[in-house]
Amino acid sequence: MRSTYSFSKPAFALGAATALSVGAVCLAPAAQAATYYDLDFNYNGLVKNGDTSSAGDPLSAYLLDSAGGQYGYGTLAGSFDAISTIWEDDGIFITTDPKGRRTDPLGLFNSNCNPDRHAATDPCEQKIGGKWKGDPDLATGTLFGTSPQGNLLIFEENPGDGAPDDTKHGGVITFDVSSKNWFLEEIGFVDDISGGLITYTFADDTMETDAINIAGDNKLEFYSPTQAKEIKTVAVEYYGSGAISGLRFKEAEPVVPRIPEPTATLGLAIFGAIATRLKRQA
Repeated sequence: MRSTYSFSKPAFALGAATALSVGAVCLAPAAQAATYYDLDFNYNGLVKNGDTSSAGDPLSAYLLDSAGGQYGYGTLAGSFDAISTIWEDDGIFITTDPKGRRTDPLGLFNSNCNPDRHAATDPCEQKIGGKWKGDPDLATGTLFGTSPQGNLLIFEENPGDGAPDDTKHGGVITFDVSSKNWFLEEIGFVDDISGGLITYTFADDTMETDAINIAGDNKLEFYSPTQAKEIKTVAVEYYGSGAISGLRFKEAEPVVPRIPEPTATLGLAIFGAIATRLKRQA
């Protein structure tokens, strides 16, 4: 009786410990790297985890604001705000409510431009019809202490003239990503934005607002919601001029059960050997 007890007690303890360790390995969620998607307006697709190779075709702010548009899109192509439909296949639906003149559609502005209007390449302003058109206030890059942002999303002042420029009337731009399971990491803005609001609506229909206050031309600043919750819509309201440099989203990570590691299998084998030996000793 005693010998049987001497076997059962250590064997049970060892078995319980082994079972718990294996259970912990099996049930613990596997650590996965987060997946990020950038809507940076430089491509007709999204940049996944910083890799532009699968982001689609490059977008030209100048071609999109020309009479023919680009890839069938543009400030005058097909319908009002044709540019807003470019990313619908990626689950991003953009709607607008321009203020002042109701004909201001969305446009893109190439902020990697030269603020010298007489520059030989990529000047921020162009002379069209005897008037300088464009906006050096939207330029980004080392000259202004910022990283080059490429294309910015704007309300286009003079659609179709081939010289993108943001309107001073402002308005509301809404990004709807309700079909995705995403968090909003940040949204970037360029220019002297003295008044505006960001309204975040989360998947649970709660809301949060941020006041946009950027003092100084050519400034680049980023905003993020304080709540780490899945996002439904992001609405940006300008009281005047301004541009959006891009939005970064993070995909919600699914919980994936971890497959038992080889060490767990080894632990079971060791337990079996020890248990057999204890039984023989009994």
